[in-house]
Formats: sequence, C-alpha cells, structure tokens
Amino acid sequence: MRIATLKTTALLFIASICAIAPAQRFTPVQDHGIWWLQDQAGHKIFSFGVCVVDTGTPWKDNDPTNPSYGAYKFYDDPKAWAQDTVSRLQDWSFNTIGAWSSYDTLLAAPNNQMYMTPISHMGSSAGFPWLDMWDPANVKVCDDICREQVAALKKDKRIIGYFSDNEMGWWRNALFKWIWDQKTNNTRNRVVDMLIQRYGSWQKMLADWDPDNASSFDDLRKHGKIYMRPGSNGIGLVKDVLGMLAERYYSLCREIIKKYDPDALYLGDRYISNYYPEVAEQAGKYCDVVSTNLNPNWSDGGYVRFHLDDLEKLTHKPLMITEYYMTAIENRSGDKDNSSGFPVVKTQTERATGFTNATLDFAHNPNLVGAHWFQYYDEAQNGRGDGENYDFGLVDTSNKPYEEVTAAAKAMHTADEHAKAAPKAVQDSVVPQTPAAAFDLAQWDKDKAFVPSTDDLPRGDMYASWSPNGLTVAFYWYEDLFADELFRDKKVPDQERSTVELTFPNGLHWKVRLTDKSAEIVKGPKWNFEIKVDASSHLILTIPPSAFKVASLKANQKVSLDAKIISECRAYTTNWRLNRKLEN
Repeated sequence: MRIATLKTTALLFIASICAIAPAQRFTPVQDHGIWWLQDQAGHKIFSFGVCVVDTGTPWKDNDPTNPSYGAYKFYDDPKAWAQDTVSRLQDWSFNTIGAWSSYDTLLAAPNNQMYMTPISHMGSSAGFPWLDMWDPANVKVCDDICREQVAALKKDKRIIGYFSDNEMGWWRNALFKWIWDQKTNNTRNRVVDMLIQRYGSWQKMLADWDPDNASSFDDLRKHGKIYMRPGSNGIGLVKDVLGMLAERYYSLCREIIKKYDPDALYLGDRYISNYYPEVAEQAGKYCDVVSTNLNPNWSDGGYVRFHLDDLEKLTHKPLMITEYYMTAIENRSGDKDNSSGFPVVKTQTERATGFTNATLDFAHNPNLVGAHWFQYYDEAQNGRGDGENYDFGLVDTSNKPYEEVTAAAKAMHTADEHAKAAPKAVQDSVVPQTPAAAFDLAQWDKDKAFVPSTDDLPRGDMYASWSPNGLTVAFYWYEDLFADELFRDKKVPDQERSTVELTFPNGLHWKVRLTDKSAEIVKGPKWNFEIKVDASSHLILTIPPSAFKVASLKANQKVSLDAKIISECRAYTTNWRLNRKLEN
C-alpha cells in the first residue's frame, strides 16, 4: 500500500513539473514522410513568409535623387503602417513575417495572426566564424546580442524561432588561412592538435604542408602558418577544420538561444545559395530546422536539384527556404536589375509565373517546412547602399502592390499543396529535344533532361538535351572562390584546379580545366562551350554527332557517356552516367 502511494505521489510530482515546464511553441514533425511545423494545439503549418517587412527609408535619410520606399510617406504613424501591411500580407495568403523585419511594431498590429522568424546576427556581431569562437570576450558579444533581442519576443506565441545569422562567411580555404592570423591561440591550438592526430609526426606532415616560420608543432602553436603543397592530400585536413569550426558555431548558438528562449526553435544561419557539406553536417546536429537562401538558377524560377537534396541528406533535418525571389525589367520603381547576376525576366506577368513555379516546387518538397519571399518592397531606384538595385518587392517604392505577383500569392494554398508533397521523380528513360535557345535552361524540360549522379552526395547537377546537330549537356556545381589562400604564392596550381571530363564508349576523352574566370581544353577536340566560374558555376556544351560516330543525331538513337567534375582543390568528385534514347 505504501509503495503504491509513493509511486502515485512521484507520478503526480512529475506531472506537475511537466505542466509548468516550458514547451516548444512549434515542433518539427513528420507525417507520412512530409515535414511540418506543428504548434501546441496540434495544427500543422507550412511557413509561407516575406522578408524585410519594415518601414523602409526613414524621413531623415530620404534622398530625392534615389527614390526609395519609406512608410512615413504613406502612413500617419508606424502603427497605421503595421496594421495595413499585416492586413495586406494576410490577404495575400502569407502567414509568416521573415528576417529583417520590424517585429515589435508588427506584433502589436491588431488582428495580426502571422508567425515571426527573427534574425539575431549573434554570431556575425562577434566576428564568427572568422574570430576566435572560444574567446570569452567574443562569446559574450554573441550572448549579449541574443539576450537583448529575445527579451522582447520570447513570450509571444507567434515566434517560431530564431535565425542566428545570415549568409555567414563559411569560405573554407580563406577561413583556414585566417586561423593563423588570429590574435588568440585557442583555434590555432585546436588545429595543431588535429595535425598531430592526423600525421603523428612533423616529418609526415611535411608531405602535405609547407610551413612558414615554424619547424615543429610546438613552434606552430606560438607562431607561423602552413601552406598546402600542390598535389598533396592536405585538403582533407582543411575540410575537417571547417567541420570543427562549424560544430563550435552551431553548438554555441543553440546553447545561447535555448538559454534565453527554450520554447523557440533554432532555425540555423541562412546559407547563401552555396554551402559546404562539412558545415551542413554540423548544422544537422544542433539546428531544429536548417535554413538556406536560394537564388533561382534560371529565369523560370527553377533551381538546381542537388542543393536541397544533399542538404536534407547531410542534416537529416527539415529545411526552410529563407530567401527566394523573381525580378523584372518592367517595374514601377525604376530598378535597373543589373547590379549582380540574378535572373531577370521582362514583365511582371513572367515574374508572377516564376514566383508560382518556385513556390509550388518548394511546397511540393516533403523536406521543406517553409519558404520566405525576398522582399516586401522594391529596392531604391538607383540601388541600396551596396549598389543592389532589384525589383524584388511585392509593392513598389510608391507602396502600390504588383497585382500580378500578389494575385499569384493570394491564389496559393501552400498548406494544401504541401500535403501533396512527394520526392521529385527522375524521368530517366529519354533525352528531350533541345529548344531553339539551346543554352537557356529556362526553356528546357529540365525534369526530363536531368541526369542523376551515381554518387550519394553529388556536388552538382547534369542535364542533357538533343538536336540533329548534337547533344547539349549542362553542368551546374559549386566552387570555392578562395582556393588561392591555401598556397604560398597565392596562385592555384594547375593540378589543384577544377576539371570537367567527358568519356565516350569509343574511347574519346574530353577534358577542360578551370581558370580564374573561364576554362581551357586540356584534352580532346576544340569544342565550344559556355562557362561561368563563380560560387555557383556552370558549363554548357553541345557535343557534335561525330563524338558518337554518326553524321547527325536521330530520334530513338541511344547515346552514352560518362561525366565527372573534380572541384574545389580536388575536395569533391561528382560522377554521372548517361545511357538513354533520344526522344521523338
């Protein structure tokens, strides 16, 4: 009897603790293979949001020579702006206000049912990942930034969670060089420990590394640096060091966010449209949701497959798109849309089509729990402070909505569409025909043209189409723009440069090696190609029929070839095998 009473008392005590213990406002859940954000009432949501929902340029900073959006021009006060803006967004079917927004003002707006995903900049404010992430002074800056922001928001049930940062500088090779220039030795000592564990002796390490101002591990703990030897295996260490830095960053950010708001989700740090596998793996250990910005690769709103596919495999966590957009030359703000390499369409009608295409693609992805449009209003006519000058807005700088895009948003039932989500199929039976604009993949049937990699974690995509004049192949992959930082003379040796190779059944072998801005053929025929070398790179080539020992290609003919890209100082290899018939 006494034992039963003790058990009952213990259970009641545990239940009382659970009743008052903080509970996450939202929880990522999987239902029939589809990820959702679930609130405490059990409602599942797909976060359909908008970034940069703020009052724009303040009166004191108004520049008549560069007209920009400023709420003071259209509303009596911030409260009136917030009420109208929230009403608009909810009418257009959005349910979330994303990063870079005026959260306090918007949360106070009447009838605001929208969720919020604030961004804190806690790591970048402390100089992470470039400055010492073990230095107590830097950690305090990170902690203070988070505490100050969370204090005003943590009790609001509409706060889904926090982004720790935006587009952090995870530039692997540049970070490795920077370690040796830090004023503190915390990171340096950890890297020296990794060198000792990896090589065992200084002499063995010299096979991969060329030291400067150090002749022992003890020396290297105090001063000096190391450079990678061309053709060595040193890149493996560089990848491991990046993983070590990422683990420190994500574990620290999670610890701080949960300390100040244990009910919130940690939503990651919003990758630029590029990421390193070593970073993503660590994010998966500590983030509740992993976030990425995603620039469209083509003017139809489409994007490469491997970015999201690999991110899900690496992290094993639900994903959120935290910036996507379309922009048009036809706009009322006067934006030139020419300051960078973002895809641009001609009309607002085309822009609305691209918006719809991208949003439906995201909603139909079972691994995504949200997608946030960038941004609420157009950039200034002559560009913002950094020169970026794009028609990104749902409204123009005169506060007038773009009806084509907002109507498309209003018609979007993202939760219903997400309920139909399923992995994208690979249509691998035929090669589709090449459109008239052979090198414009916005015109391709990319689902049919997609060639899956033979690797589990490809670092790129391959597409193929055909005409009687040849087989057109397109490769998209990621590059590290700071490879030169690894070498003593700040010049990437030829043997370390990325290569694209094609091998045909008849023994023909074609190979190009990337240069700083282009590529050079190092083996095989002098075929013409289009190439862009950047953080997101591509190469497009039409292979003549002679490569297949025929005068012209014909429907139902089978074509075969093997393709390979070795990229980023030989850090990653991606392979493809094409063996398909040409479509009628």
